[in-house]
Amino acid sequence: MGASVEARRLALRDNADGNDVREGVRKLLEDLHRVGLRGTGGVYFVPDSAPNAEYNLKAMRAYIKALRPWVTGKLSPSCNIVRLHGEEAEHLREEIIESATEEFKRRLSDLADKVDPILHGRVNGRTADKIAFAATEDLLKIQSAVAAYRDSLRDDFASIGDMLVMAQTAVTRAMGE
Repeated sequence: MGASVEARRLALRDNADGNDVREGVRKLLEDLHRVGLRGTGGVYFVPDSAPNAEYNLKAMRAYIKALRPWVTGKLSPSCNIVRLHGEEAEHLREEIIESATEEFKRRLSDLADKVDPILHGRVNGRTADKIAFAATEDLLKIQSAVAAYRDSLRDDFASIGDMLVMAQTAVTRAMGE
């Protein structure tokens, strides 16, 4: 069985394209509660309290470095991981908090849009159940991300407190509808 798994892994690796790689990296970073730093393009902050953050980032870096044989054109895959400490970390802290707040507001707004059809009776039955289940998963991810940022940045993110409560209320109502 081990040989067939390895053969499948190699076949999938050889058939992956740039979009597959981007989607995989996007999903991993999303799971690590990343927020993009504005104006820097492709630079993200991941809180150290994200689940297995260091291990997963190192694995992602190794994976991206392994893509070098696939380089085409002028772009070369790269991934650098930088730990922020002391003055450097404090200098970026406000920018990270601002970026995280914007990200959480956007995700909470998207969540409200997702449950709106249930709350206004435009969908019901299995469709409503699917939407409510997905909204519950989204809410739990957002709450987990906010907790990770609170821990890492020592900030209470009070500016999104009301939005979090409203989202939780909306999702709870959607589950009960």
